Amino acid sequence: MTRAPMPEAPAAGAPDLEIEIDELVLHGFDPAQRHLLADHIAAALGPALADGGFAWAAEDRAIDRLDAAPVAVQHPLSARDAGRIGHRIAATVRGGT
Repeated sequence: MTRAPMPEAPAAGAPDLEIEIDELVLHGFDPAQRHLLADHIAAALGPALADGGFAWAAEDRAIDRLDAAPVAVQHPLSARDAGRIGHRIAATVRGGT
């Protein structure tokens, strides 16, 4: 499991927020590219955590499942495409839907 980097100091009054991804299922990718994808997902989640824009964070709840929209990529996966996937997943987590 890869954890997104946390900001140095939370903003005053900001809630504590922990995101733990137990399982990430991505269909159609070579398992050997899982670390590339995990790194880009963590990199995209870091800034999202730092600016505190999670709509669901104040609700103190767990989210069992999130579905992100499909992303078209070329194979083998490029770092650019891995970055796009990371941002799509971060946006989905941010929205909490």
